[in-house]
Amino acid sequence: MGDDTRDQDGAPEGGASDRDEPPIRFQGDEPELYLAYNHVLNGLIRRDVGAAPEDIEDACQFAWIQFFRYQPDRDRNWRAWLYRTAQREAWRLTAVRRSEVRIEPEPRARGRGTTEEPADPRDRLDERVEFLAAMQELSHLSIRMQQTVIVRSQVRKQIEVAEILGVTTARVNYLLRRASEKLDEMATRRSEQERPVASPRAARLRELEDNPPKWLTEAIGRAPSRNKTSAYAVLAWRRAALEIDDYRRDHSWSSSTNALGPQPAEPAARRAHARAERAVEQMRHERLRQRGLLRER
Repeated sequence: MGDDTRDQDGAPEGGASDRDEPPIRFQGDEPELYLAYNHVLNGLIRRDVGAAPEDIEDACQFAWIQFFRYQPDRDRNWRAWLYRTAQREAWRLTAVRRSEVRIEPEPRARGRGTTEEPADPRDRLDERVEFLAAMQELSHLSIRMQQTVIVRSQVRKQIEVAEILGVTTARVNYLLRRASEKLDEMATRRSEQERPVASPRAARLRELEDNPPKWLTEAIGRAPSRNKTSAYAVLAWRRAALEIDDYRRDHSWSSSTNALGPQPAEPAARRAHARAERAVEQMRHERLRQRGLLRER
């Protein structure tokens, strides 16, 4: 092709059209590389290029998008590749900005001393802070969600994400929403795990949730995912798990696969067995209700 978008080192020229460029693709290490090097890249470009802060940020975002497209060899100097790409884009943006600068008389309608309010830089800062927090957990998401979150952080509009990834904007909306839900769920779980345990019983419940034994998953499955609509299902699961565990501990039932076993003859054991069975049934009822398979009376 006559219009090659890369230089002799393989780095794409700044401002190249997406028309002939390869699609976005991921190798799986992008979140870690971004977290480790993005702040360094921004600092280097800020030091070496006399550009407006927003142009520096845009140039670094452009460089990362190109990084996702061309995937430079990690065993070679990919940092220099990123730097060179961001530097050229910063030069290009600065040249465009200077070419557009012109002196115009102030419109009479504004009146003396009237100025337009600049964009609030905190808006973009908040977006970057939220993105960096998400990047910390990104490796736990599916590859497609990782791609969507990372690309969304580097462009301004969701329609641009859709064009880069070759999907619809509806699909982008869905992936971003699901990623947000999963990240919120992980943050909630992490917060609960870091909270001090108040009692041995609470510690046992946490253990059953985090590492459920086979007999428990056979009886009631794993703990429901925690979200805005699952509070009652989570509570029902916890009650059932503790009732089953209490029965097994207090009455020496030790099957590795059968949670409760047959109804015992001894009265106290029979009552504990019945309580556990009722808790299991309530948990199953709540799970069906949450899925919309039961009508409310």
